[in-house]
Amino acid sequence: MLERDDSLAIEALQAEHGITVTFGNSARLLGGVQEVKRRIDAGELGTIGFMEANFSNERALELTPDTWR
Repeated sequence: MLERDDSLAIEALQAEHGITVTFGNSARLLGGVQEVKRRIDAGELGTIGFMEANFSNERALELTPDTWR
């Protein structure tokens, strides 16, 4: 997790080198992700070798063929 001083250092490096730094936020605090983690820890899903997920918006379960993007 980035702390305030880390963010300020990145900001200074961007200005110094004329670059833009971007990063994605982790979804580990979302309820659904925490539930999956709980089930993994409880052994309910067996041995996980690899797992990847992507939520493109907060209304993912409300998507229909007419509203997806």
